[in-house]
Amino acid sequence: ADAVLKEFLEKYPQDPRVFFAFDSIAQKAYRAGKWEEAIGQYTAFVEKYPDAPQAPAALLRISEFNKQWA
Repeated sequence: ADAVLKEFLEKYPQDPRVFFAFDSIAQKAYRAGKWEEAIGQYTAFVEKYPDAPQAPAALLRISEFNKQWA
């Protein structure tokens, strides 16, 4: 599933659903205990789409994951 989502992100970087692809990948990594990977996905989203309406939600998740990981 991650490969399909990553392919979607590569082919359609301006699609309004890109956050959901980043979010799906990050949540899967989080559930697998790969917090660094999850944080990396949200960080990549914020860096690439800083003005997106979902950027604050991504920053919040980064903060939440950092608190749990610390």
